[in-house]
Amino acid sequence: MNKKMSENGKKLLLVIVLYFIAIDLIMSGVLSGSIAGFLFFGVSGFLLIMVARKVNKTRKSINELVPDTSSPIMKTDPSVCVEPKFIYTKVVGVTYDNDDGTNRQDNIELLEVNDDLELTETEYKDEPAYIVEGAYGQIGFLKKELAAELYEDSYLYHDAKVKSITGGGDKSYGCNIEIICHN
Repeated sequence: MNKKMSENGKKLLLVIVLYFIAIDLIMSGVLSGSIAGFLFFGVSGFLLIMVARKVNKTRKSINELVPDTSSPIMKTDPSVCVEPKFIYTKVVGVTYDNDDGTNRQDNIELLEVNDDLELTETEYKDEPAYIVEGAYGQIGFLKKELAAELYEDSYLYHDAKVKSITGGGDKSYGCNIEIICHN
Protein backbone atom coordinates (compact mmCIF):
# COMPACT_ATOMS: atom_id res chain seq x y z
CA MET A 1 0.00 0.00 0.00
CA ASN A 2 1.25 3.47 -0.88
CA LYS A 3 2.42 5.30 2.27
CA LYS A 4 1.93 8.72 0.72
CA MET A 5 -1.62 10.03 0.58
CA SER A 6 -2.79 10.85 -2.94
CA GLU A 7 -3.67 14.42 -3.89
CA ASN A 8 -7.30 13.33 -4.16
CA GLY A 9 -7.16 11.82 -0.65
CA LYS A 10 -5.65 15.00 0.80
CA LYS A 11 -8.42 17.10 -0.73
CA LEU A 12 -11.07 14.75 0.64
CA LEU A 13 -9.58 14.98 4.12
CA LEU A 14 -9.48 18.79 3.88
CA VAL A 15 -13.14 18.90 2.79
CA ILE A 16 -14.20 16.72 5.73
CA VAL A 17 -12.24 18.85 8.22
CA LEU A 18 -13.68 22.07 6.76
CA TYR A 19 -17.24 20.74 7.02
CA PHE A 20 -16.71 19.72 10.66
CA ILE A 21 -15.29 23.14 11.56
CA ALA A 22 -18.14 24.86 9.69
CA ILE A 23 -20.75 22.83 11.57
CA ASP A 24 -18.99 23.60 14.87
CA LEU A 25 -18.99 27.34 14.09
CA ILE A 26 -22.67 27.35 13.14
CA MET A 27 -23.62 25.40 16.28
CA SER A 28 -21.54 27.80 18.41
CA GLY A 29 -23.46 30.71 16.87
CA VAL A 30 -26.83 29.08 17.56
CA LEU A 31 -25.86 28.17 21.11
CA SER A 32 -24.36 31.61 21.88
CA GLY A 33 -27.83 33.02 22.41
CA SER A 34 -27.03 36.37 20.86
CA ILE A 35 -27.75 37.73 17.42
CA ALA A 36 -24.16 39.05 17.07
CA GLY A 37 -22.71 35.64 17.99
CA PHE A 38 -25.08 33.86 15.65
CA LEU A 39 -24.24 36.25 12.78
CA PHE A 40 -20.48 36.02 13.34
CA PHE A 41 -20.28 32.26 13.82
CA GLY A 42 -23.09 31.48 11.36
CA VAL A 43 -21.60 33.57 8.54
CA SER A 44 -18.12 32.19 9.27
CA GLY A 45 -19.49 28.64 9.14
CA PHE A 46 -21.41 29.36 5.95
CA LEU A 47 -18.29 30.81 4.26
CA LEU A 48 -16.28 27.77 5.36
CA ILE A 49 -18.91 25.50 3.80
CA MET A 50 -18.57 27.43 0.53
CA VAL A 51 -14.77 26.96 0.62
CA ALA A 52 -15.21 23.23 1.34
CA ARG A 53 -17.60 22.88 -1.61
CA LYS A 54 -15.10 24.66 -3.88
CA VAL A 55 -12.28 22.31 -2.77
CA ASN A 56 -14.59 19.30 -3.17
CA LYS A 57 -15.37 20.30 -6.79
CA THR A 58 -11.64 20.16 -7.61
CA ARG A 59 -11.41 16.56 -6.41
CA LYS A 60 -11.68 13.88 -9.08
CA SER A 61 -14.60 11.52 -8.76
CA ILE A 62 -13.89 7.81 -8.48
CA ASN A 63 -15.18 7.38 -12.05
CA GLU A 64 -12.48 9.75 -13.31
CA LEU A 65 -9.77 7.83 -11.43
CA VAL A 66 -10.72 4.39 -12.82
CA PRO A 67 -10.11 4.11 -16.57
CA ASP A 68 -13.06 3.24 -18.79
CA THR A 69 -11.90 0.07 -20.54
CA SER A 70 -14.88 0.13 -22.93
CA SER A 71 -13.68 3.41 -24.40
CA PRO A 72 -12.00 3.14 -27.82
CA ILE A 73 -9.19 5.38 -26.53
CA MET A 74 -8.16 2.60 -24.11
CA LYS A 75 -7.45 0.35 -27.05
CA THR A 76 -5.54 2.91 -29.13
CA ASP A 77 -3.80 5.38 -26.82
CA PRO A 78 -0.24 4.09 -26.29
CA SER A 79 0.10 6.07 -23.05
CA VAL A 80 -2.75 4.03 -21.55
CA CYS A 81 -2.33 0.61 -23.15
CA VAL A 82 0.26 -2.05 -22.66
CA GLU A 83 1.54 -3.44 -25.95
CA PRO A 84 -0.39 -6.56 -26.97
CA LYS A 85 1.28 -9.89 -26.34
CA PHE A 86 1.12 -12.64 -28.98
CA ILE A 87 1.29 -16.31 -28.03
CA TYR A 88 1.47 -19.16 -30.51
CA THR A 89 0.43 -22.59 -29.27
CA LYS A 90 -1.37 -25.75 -30.24
CA VAL A 91 -4.74 -26.80 -28.89
CA VAL A 92 -4.67 -29.95 -26.72
CA GLY A 93 -7.33 -32.61 -26.25
CA VAL A 94 -8.36 -32.46 -29.91
CA THR A 95 -9.09 -36.19 -30.26
CA TYR A 96 -11.78 -36.34 -27.56
CA ASP A 97 -15.54 -36.00 -27.95
CA ASN A 98 -17.30 -33.07 -26.28
CA ASP A 99 -19.80 -33.41 -23.44
CA ASP A 100 -22.61 -32.51 -25.87
CA GLY A 101 -21.68 -35.49 -28.09
CA THR A 102 -20.02 -33.50 -30.87
CA ASN A 103 -16.63 -34.60 -32.15
CA ARG A 104 -13.70 -32.18 -31.83
CA GLN A 105 -12.06 -33.64 -34.94
CA ASP A 106 -15.18 -32.83 -36.99
CA ASN A 107 -15.21 -29.28 -35.58
CA ILE A 108 -11.53 -28.74 -36.46
CA GLU A 109 -12.02 -30.08 -39.99
CA LEU A 110 -14.55 -27.28 -40.63
CA LEU A 111 -12.20 -24.49 -39.48
CA GLU A 112 -10.12 -22.30 -41.78
CA VAL A 113 -6.96 -20.26 -41.20
CA ASN A 114 -7.72 -16.89 -39.52
CA ASP A 115 -11.11 -18.04 -38.17
CA ASP A 116 -11.84 -16.39 -34.84
CA LEU A 117 -11.81 -18.61 -31.76
CA GLU A 118 -13.25 -18.04 -28.33
CA LEU A 119 -11.35 -18.78 -25.12
CA THR A 120 -13.63 -19.54 -22.19
CA GLU A 121 -12.17 -19.56 -18.69
CA THR A 122 -13.12 -22.61 -16.62
CA GLU A 123 -11.61 -25.04 -14.11
CA TYR A 124 -10.37 -28.57 -14.58
CA LYS A 125 -9.33 -30.58 -11.51
CA ASP A 126 -9.37 -27.36 -9.40
CA GLU A 127 -6.91 -25.59 -11.71
CA PRO A 128 -7.49 -22.79 -14.24
CA ALA A 129 -8.31 -24.02 -17.73
CA TYR A 130 -9.44 -22.45 -21.02
CA ILE A 131 -11.85 -24.09 -23.44
CA VAL A 132 -11.08 -23.31 -27.10
CA GLU A 133 -14.18 -22.99 -29.28
CA GLY A 134 -14.63 -22.28 -32.97
CA ALA A 135 -17.79 -21.44 -34.89
CA TYR A 136 -18.77 -25.13 -34.89
CA GLY A 137 -18.13 -25.90 -31.22
CA GLN A 138 -15.35 -26.87 -28.85
CA ILE A 139 -12.09 -28.03 -30.43
CA GLY A 140 -10.09 -28.61 -27.22
CA PHE A 141 -8.24 -26.79 -24.44
CA LEU A 142 -5.16 -24.65 -23.94
CA LYS A 143 -2.15 -26.38 -22.38
CA LYS A 144 -2.29 -26.49 -18.58
CA GLU A 145 0.79 -24.28 -18.09
CA LEU A 146 -0.45 -21.67 -20.57
CA ALA A 147 -3.89 -21.60 -18.95
CA ALA A 148 -2.28 -20.88 -15.57
CA GLU A 149 -0.16 -18.10 -17.13
CA LEU A 150 -3.16 -16.44 -18.83
CA TYR A 151 -5.22 -16.71 -15.66
CA GLU A 152 -2.52 -14.81 -13.73
CA ASP A 153 -1.47 -12.24 -16.34
CA SER A 154 -2.31 -8.54 -16.28
CA TYR A 155 -4.11 -8.47 -19.63
CA LEU A 156 -7.88 -8.08 -19.60
CA TYR A 157 -8.79 -9.68 -22.91
CA HIS A 158 -7.61 -12.71 -24.84
CA ASP A 159 -8.54 -13.07 -28.51
CA ALA A 160 -7.58 -16.09 -30.57
CA LYS A 161 -7.34 -17.04 -34.25
CA VAL A 162 -6.60 -20.23 -36.15
CA LYS A 163 -3.06 -20.09 -37.57
CA SER A 164 -2.92 -23.56 -39.13
CA ILE A 165 -4.74 -26.88 -39.28
CA THR A 166 -2.49 -29.93 -39.18
CA GLY A 167 -3.15 -33.59 -39.94
CA GLY A 168 -6.03 -34.89 -41.99
CA GLY A 169 -6.37 -37.97 -44.14
CA ASP A 170 -5.29 -40.91 -42.01
CA LYS A 171 -3.92 -38.63 -39.24
CA SER A 172 -5.83 -36.81 -36.53
CA TYR A 173 -6.46 -33.13 -37.06
CA GLY A 174 -4.61 -30.59 -34.93
CA CYS A 175 -4.96 -26.86 -34.59
CA ASN A 176 -2.26 -24.23 -34.04
CA ILE A 177 -3.55 -20.90 -32.78
CA GLU A 178 -2.44 -17.35 -32.06
CA ILE A 179 -3.60 -15.73 -28.82
CA ILE A 180 -3.58 -11.95 -28.63
CA CYS A 181 -3.50 -10.60 -25.07
CA HIS A 182 -4.46 -6.94 -24.69
CA ASN A 183 -6.12 -4.40 -22.39
